[in-house]
Amino acid sequence: MSEALGRFAAGILHEARLALLDEDAAEAARALRRARLARTRAVKRAFAMAAKEQALREEIETLRAQSLAAAWPGSLDAIDRLIEFETGLTLAALRGKSRARRLARPRQLGMWLARMTTSASYPAIARHWHRSDHTTALHAYREVGQWTGDEAALRERLLAELKAAAQAVRNGETS
Repeated sequence: MSEALGRFAAGILHEARLALLDEDAAEAARALRRARLARTRAVKRAFAMAAKEQALREEIETLRAQSLAAAWPGSLDAIDRLIEFETGLTLAALRGKSRARRLARPRQLGMWLARMTTSASYPAIARHWHRSDHTTALHAYREVGQWTGDEAALRERLLAELKAAAQAVRNGETS
């Protein structure tokens, strides 16, 4: 009988071990499922944050452009005079066919300023600068936005002078 009792006890222990293993396996599966759900939520939150950041960047750029346009009661001719004064180049040279960097960069800056400070369309800006295609003005707008180094400093200085000139116009001063 003791042998039968031993086998019975061993069977009960074996069943108890299997039950414990099943509980451990079930808990491990639940923990894995919770981890996967947490990872999915984190990825979704990261994508949502990136989308919100992009929308915020776009809104800031729009507000910046609107405030600059509101501050500067300028026209394409005023931008011509400003670029001529800052660069020392003639309007004829700036509107010419040359693609030399010393002429192309100020021309691009003028197109960028025109887009930022007036309601002129890309085709109108291109025509004003004697260019045949609106994509030239579009390229100039994008290019100036990417400048770094000395050219970015020039762009920022011109914008500061533009704002100062606009303030002077609002205050009734003349230069």
